[in-house]
Amino acid sequence: MILSDWIAGIVEREFDEGSRKRLSEALSGLDVSIFDLQDPDRIAGAILILFKEGVDLDVIIDEAITDWRDLLVSAGLESDSWSTVIVDRFGLSPGL
Repeated sequence: MILSDWIAGIVEREFDEGSRKRLSEALSGLDVSIFDLQDPDRIAGAILILFKEGVDLDVIIDEAITDWRDLLVSAGLESDSWSTVIVDRFGLSPGL
């Protein structure tokens, strides 16, 4: 998965160097084709939210791979307003 500038900016601002490295490795290893037609920012945003909440990254990635719909629900991104949830959570809007 290639991160958009929006999501990359959140990662840079919200996480320490060690966490950024772990997130980068985990996200780059995800094949976006397993998420049907979901916006990669939505999937990445869900991963960031859960990781920020202290959920183990290996558990998050496993959930993303096995049932990305549950991942979205767990992170509160199941609705069409998912991007607003990410903005509300991290304070960085798309395009910035």
